[in-house]
Amino acid sequence: MIQKQNAGKPLTADEKENATQMIINSDNDAATVLWTEIGGDEGLNNFWQSIGVKITQATYFGETMATASQQNKILDQLYNTKSLLNTTSKAYILSLMSHISETQDWGVSTGAKDVALKNGWMTDYNANNGTWIVNSSGIIDDKYILTIYTTGNSDYQTGVTLVNKLSKAANKQQNKKATTPTSIWDRIKALLV
Repeated sequence: MIQKQNAGKPLTADEKENATQMIINSDNDAATVLWTEIGGDEGLNNFWQSIGVKITQATYFGETMATASQQNKILDQLYNTKSLLNTTSKAYILSLMSHISETQDWGVSTGAKDVALKNGWMTDYNANNGTWIVNSSGIIDDKYILTIYTTGNSDYQTGVTLVNKLSKAANKQQNKKATTPTSIWDRIKALLV
């Protein structure tokens, strides 16, 4: 979107279709087409550098290592008024992230009302033991950004269940007033017991 925006050009019909499939249905083929169009690793690294995210260099769109706080900073481009994205670009991306398919409706949406999200999952090829990485990131109720990363899950569904449980606890805590000076993570851990 930033490349198109900077060039003063709208997305083509094919780009819109690929963006829709990539976000709404987690279509890896569509994501690969768009990743190639932006210049692959170099295009992605340039974007991260332009928003001040110091992230492990991209190796492929689904295999880049990042922390949850780095992911939140990337999502902040959709939330922050000082974003490099203009209002039209932000609205388009948020519209896609707010209308994901039913099969994608898990993760940070658990325990929340209005969510713009993107989930990700894959077998952990680095662990070499068949475990799964299952993640979810999004903007919740237009109030805050939440990212949950998990690894070591015995299978996809176990990871989804864990991410849903963590999301429910985090969203519940975020939406109530704290009565004790404990950290949010201490309060979330207490809710999970």
